[in-house]
Formats: sequence, C-alpha cells, structure tokens
Amino acid sequence: MRQIRLHAPLATPVILAVLLASPALAREISGTLGYPERIALPPGAEVALEVRDPSGAVVAETLFATEGRQVPLDFALSVPDGIDLTLRAAVFEGGRPLRKTDPVPVAGGDADLVLGELRLLPHMAMGFATHLRCGPEAVTLGFVGDIARLRTADGVIDLRPVPAASGARFEAEGDPGTWVWSRGSAAMVSIGGEELPECLPAVSVPDRPFRAYGHEPAWAVTLDADTLRLTLDFGARVLDWPAPEARAIPQGGALFATDGLEMAVQRGICRDIATGMPHPFNVTVTHDETTLSGCGGAPGDLLSAQTWQLTDIAGTPLPEGVRVLRMAFDGDRMALSAPCNQAFGPYALTGEGLGFGPIGATQMMCDPAAMEAEAALFTALAGVDRFDITDAGALHLIAADAVVVRAAPLSDE
Repeated sequence: MRQIRLHAPLATPVILAVLLASPALAREISGTLGYPERIALPPGAEVALEVRDPSGAVVAETLFATEGRQVPLDFALSVPDGIDLTLRAAVFEGGRPLRKTDPVPVAGGDADLVLGELRLLPHMAMGFATHLRCGPEAVTLGFVGDIARLRTADGVIDLRPVPAASGARFEAEGDPGTWVWSRGSAAMVSIGGEELPECLPAVSVPDRPFRAYGHEPAWAVTLDADTLRLTLDFGARVLDWPAPEARAIPQGGALFATDGLEMAVQRGICRDIATGMPHPFNVTVTHDETTLSGCGGAPGDLLSAQTWQLTDIAGTPLPEGVRVLRMAFDGDRMALSAPCNQAFGPYALTGEGLGFGPIGATQMMCDPAAMEAEAALFTALAGVDRFDITDAGALHLIAADAVVVRAAPLSDE
C-alpha cells in the first residue's frame, strides 16, 4: 500500500503511516472487497478504507491505488483491540465515488479477524431529487450535472438532454422509448416505449427526523415518526402534536397540517439570516394566525448530493492542461482528486460554518504548474470556514468572507 501524507496549516507535510489514532494497535482485520457485476474498475481507481470507534472517531484509515487490479481486492488494517469498531470502504476515481460498502460492524476482541468478502455497492447520486406519482407508479427524478437520473422500481436510468419544443426533455442513450419530458410542475415519463400517466409532484421531504428553525421571533420545529414539536420563545413554550401525514402541494413540496399548526416544506436554497449557512429546504409554519419563515434540512445534504468539479482556486482558473479536479462528500469525509494526487480527509459542519481537518494524500510528482496548483488548493482548504451554494447551483468554499474555491456540479458518469 502507498503511504499517505498529512497536510496541516503552516506545517511541513509528514508521513501518516496508515493509522491515525493513539491507542495501542494490536489487532489486524483483513478481507477482500468485491461485487458480482461484470464491470471492470477503471485504471485510475483508488480504494479508501476507514475504521471508527463507538464515538465515531476514525482510528485507522488507508488509501491505495488499484493500479489496474480488479476485484476481489485484498485489504488489511491494524486496529485497537478490545473495543467494538465499524469499517467502511469505498472506491473512487478522480475523487468521484464509484462504489462503497455498507458499514461493517467489527466486534471487540484481541485476536486477528478475517472478514471475508465485503460487497461494494454502486454509488448512485440523485442530486436534488423530486418524487413523482405517475398514476399508480412512483418514480424519483434527480439531476446530476446535465444528466437526469430516473429511479423506478426496477432500477436507475440515466438520461441526457435532447431538443424539445417546450419544457425540458431527457432521453436514455440508445433507447428513444425511455424518456422524461418535464413541463412546469408536471412531467411525462416513458419507459421502454410504455408511457406512464401524467406525473405530478408527490411528497418530497427528507427522512425523519426533520428539523427546521427561524429567527425574529426564534422558533424551531422537529418532526419525527410520532411527534410534531414546535418550540417558541427560546424554549419557554413547547407544543406537541401527533405527527401528521405529509400532503403534496402544487409547488412541489409537502404540507404537514394538524389542529393548530401547518408546516409547508419546499426544496430550494434557504440561507440562515443570522449565519448565512445554506439549507436545502424553505419552511413556513403557521400557528395562532402567525406565519413563521425559516430553513430546514441538513446543510451537509447540499454537499453530498453532488460530485463537484473544481473550477478555480483563490480566484485563479486552473492552469491549462491540469486534469479535472473532483471533490465528493460522504458522511463526514471528503475525497478529492487534486492536480497531482488523490486525497481524503474529514470535514465538520457546525451551526455557523464548515471546516476541513488534516488532509491525507498520495505522493505523486507532477509538472511544476500542477504542483503549484495543488499546494494552493491545500492551503485554501485549510482556511475554509464556511460554504455557500449559489442560485445557479455552484459550490463556493469561503475563508474570511473570500471565495477561495469554486466548483460546479459534475455528472456522475
């Protein structure tokens, strides 16, 4: 396996030899990574593995290049003994996630453990998805870059834009009988030449618990499987109702209505008026003839919904000939295709901002222009304190109120 190096602000890079944690490392876990589909990994594929303790802290991780090897891929990691752990693995190409495992529990003990083969599942980003009801059929339509991604009961279909007299039409490559034609809030869908009834927006809200809040006056809502809770007056008043079912509204969102309260949730960038933090939903709550407006959903969903293509660093476009840079967010980890190397590391979201932890990277050498761009990128990431999503869908990473990295959604091809 390659070693990875640690990039820290104002520090000389040092070697990070696979393991991050301080506890004694006295146990080895090993196994293989594989999948049944007859699809080859691309030559530039990289494998990342991480192990976490019960608190969620990463205690071991590694990144290595496949160098043309195909599944099954062997792995081995030294980990602390005596505590329960969780292992995850993922395959990336140029920072773009291709496949990942479900979390794998590792019971505490002191003996070495062979896990056998872990299944790598295809990664299918849906972007910001809309749930549609087409008569008795339910489908989900998401957008990743310029590709429309249609999820049906039988699987996921990628469609590319084609000319249309009105609205937006997308068609499966090589299959003109499979298409989506979006016109306003409605859409027509055909699968394999079989046209479905007109598709109308269905309920489109994230999984519960769903949280929303606002200011002036301060309020907060939590919706879980059983309860809809409204908190007012900085916690002095807490009102509970049985959780209502969601109803679709014409604008494409969802309405939760109960005796004494209505909450409308619509997808769209909503910025907290106090911090500027972007959220994926606009929320309006009506209670006691008072209308409250605010934001809902997790800001991290905006980051993980796309794979991002970096377009400039510190206001400077990437040098000509530098390869496409890609960044992807998954859980609390970031994977990055830098100008020369593959990199990964933690990131953290707080109520007010975004920060990146130490970034580990492979140790390839490139031409001077690419090396200079990579150094500038790592320096920029070290200073990031918040992010924003523009109305056009671009990602801005910001340090001290200056945009230091710009990125655009990249199709998940």
